[in-house]
Formats: sequence, C-alpha cells, structure tokens
Amino acid sequence: MSFTPEVVPGSAGPNVDTLVDVYRSADRDVLADLYLGEQNGWNDQVKDVFVVLSASRSGSSLIFNALTSTGEVAAPGGEHEPWLTLSENKFPFLSSDEMDGEINQKELLLRLFRNDLLVRDRRLEAKDVIDPVRNRLIIRRQSDNEGFARLTTSILNRGNILNTEWGMVTQDIGKLAVKPMPVEAGQFGDSAYGMPLENPPFIDQPLAHIATEDELHKLPLLFKSPSDAYRPGFYESLFPNARINYIHLSRGFVQTANGLMDGWQMGETDFISNPVGITKPLRIEDYSITDMSRIYWCFDLFNGWEDYTDSSLVEVAVNQWLRAHKSIVENFEPMERLTFEDFYSDPPAFYARLSQLTGIDTSSYDWNKSIMGTETPTQRRWLKRASLFRNLKTHLPGALIDEVVELQGHLGHSMEEETWR
Repeated sequence: MSFTPEVVPGSAGPNVDTLVDVYRSADRDVLADLYLGEQNGWNDQVKDVFVVLSASRSGSSLIFNALTSTGEVAAPGGEHEPWLTLSENKFPFLSSDEMDGEINQKELLLRLFRNDLLVRDRRLEAKDVIDPVRNRLIIRRQSDNEGFARLTTSILNRGNILNTEWGMVTQDIGKLAVKPMPVEAGQFGDSAYGMPLENPPFIDQPLAHIATEDELHKLPLLFKSPSDAYRPGFYESLFPNARINYIHLSRGFVQTANGLMDGWQMGETDFISNPVGITKPLRIEDYSITDMSRIYWCFDLFNGWEDYTDSSLVEVAVNQWLRAHKSIVENFEPMERLTFEDFYSDPPAFYARLSQLTGIDTSSYDWNKSIMGTETPTQRRWLKRASLFRNLKTHLPGALIDEVVELQGHLGHSMEEETWR
C-alpha cells in the first residue's frame, strides 16, 4: 500500500511536492555514495536463515549480539531497516511497517543486504573494515567528510586490528559529526539536514568483514528487527532455497510497555523512527511536547497507527506490544518461542535453549552487557509506574485490556504481578 502524504503548502523545498518525493531524491544521493559490490544470485545459495521475531524492548538486541559475536553467522552491522527505506519498503513509501504483497525493488534490496552481511572477527586487516564502516556512516547522516577521511586514514594506519582495539575505533566513530534531523517540512531535502534512514540509538559498528561467497553458502544468516513481525513471507521471498527458522521472543506486556514508554520519553532523538507527524503533528499524551516529538514516532509503526496520534502514551505502547505479537501468532508458521523472563529466572537454561535452537554456542558471551538499554538492566523496573499498571482499567479501553489478557495467556505469560520480571 503506497502512501502519499500532504505537505504544508509553501513549506517544502522548491522542487519537492511530497514527502515521498523528498525521500526518493535523498535516497538517490545516498545510493550513489554507498559501496554496492555486484554479486547476482547470491541469495539463491543461502541455506539457513534465522529471524528473531519480537515486539520492541523485548531483548532481541541482546540475542542478536550474543549470536553474532561468535562469528558463526553472517548478519547486518545493525538493524536492516535502512535498506528497506532505500528500496521503498517502509514509510513513507508504505503506510506502516506492514508489508502486503510484492517487495519493491527486490534486486536493489538484495544488493543492499549483500554488502551489509558481515561476519564478526577477532582480528582483521584494516582495509577489510572500511567499506562496512563507510556504508553505515552514510546512512547515519555523516556530515563531516574531512573527519571521515581522517578516520579512514587512522584505521588504515593500524594495519591489523584486534577486537580488543576496536573500542578505540568506535569511540572515534562516535565523535564524527552527524547532521541534525529535520523537524519541518522545508528541512526535508535540505542538504543541511540528514534524512532519518537508520533509527537511533546506533549500535556500535562491529569489527567484521563483508561475508565471502563461501561464507554465505555455509553460514546461516541472522536478522532481527521488531518490524519484521509485520512482514510474513518476506524472507521466504528473498531466500527461496533457504530454510527460514523463526525464533519468537516474547516478554510480558507490562515489562514491554514500561520499556517502550521509557524509550518514548528519553532524549528527543533516542528511539525515534518515522517522521509521521510531518503532515499531522503528533499529540500523544506524555510524549508530544517538543518540535521533534511532535514529528517523530518511536519504535515500530503498526498498521492503524493513525488512530493513536492523539492517544495516551501507555495506550500506544500497549498496542505496540499487542499488534506485534498478534501478527507473529497469526501470520507465521509454528515456531519455537523463548520468553525473556527466563533470561532472569533461569539464565543457564535460557542460553542452552538458544544454543539448541540455533546450533550456536553462546556460553562465552558476556550476557551482562547492556545492549540498547534505557536503564541499567534490572528486574521489576515497571514498579516505577506501578500505579498505572495496577489500574489499567482507568487508562485503557476495556476491549483493549481484554485483548491483552487473551494474548498474554496465549504466550504463556501470567497476569499475576509477581511474575512480571
């Protein structure tokens, strides 16, 4: 389903009629700068694909990092959402994260995926990391070309890079200037501003090389993005000869909604995703208080989001949990399910189950490392909003609560608060 938004007259650039047009123009510029090595038909050789399906704020980044750190999978350097935007498979080219029908510009999307499928390593020649780093910086709205040139020289001068040294490189990357994100219609398409292609916060670029043809044939691919919950059939279309292994990671609605609300209420740009408010500013209670937060949605964009632009934040967050898991349950083949609560209640069993599902041993991974967190990981963080979650009937429609209770039970989560870890 395409989406052609209305732009406020006189506020857009002189050659831009719609937000779609602005994105198309910006995407062409980005694509011209990216490294896109040619390799046709590589996707037909892929044998195994693992996809972690979850709602946002459910622990999928932790699983992704644990599995990729082993070097036994090929996976993107971060989430793959920017490549979908560049191939017109996300907002504003689609009305939501839901994909229904053919993949737009599939060959372009496959090229974008191919050059971001990386294998993490403990030691690499510096030249092997330049293209992946450069591609990520381009979609992260890198604005300091001289700074990037200095960074490239600094990396190349290292010769060989050990994993223990890579932290210094990522610190240097973090110091590079990033263009501000637009908050007015006229700023979209202005070269002084960057298009929102990759959603913050940015994952540290890993020490990794672009997967070789042999590695793509032998190693499984790994993908994770909460928005994949709305894309049944997507990976089957991209990798027609592969076995698609779905891992459904669930977490109770209170813990998830609490984490989502934390993300929505953090800094102005911490977890923003789509500039849906450019045509009709958001008025979400407890969120829409600045120019930035009246323009940008946070996290995944479920189908029907337009009905919640004037809602309370808790209603939006609960719907993000509900819509994601409901879509997973209804639209995907039976799959294995992990619950993030088990990560706290029985960590060894959780690690062992993940290894059993994937065939990848993650026992040496530092599971205490915080990944994409809003706070230091602790149990029962929802208690800071205890009054709200204990009195949902005063904050949410009864029909929505009924749906939550039903799905919570289907996923194996309890409505008893002592289980809300």
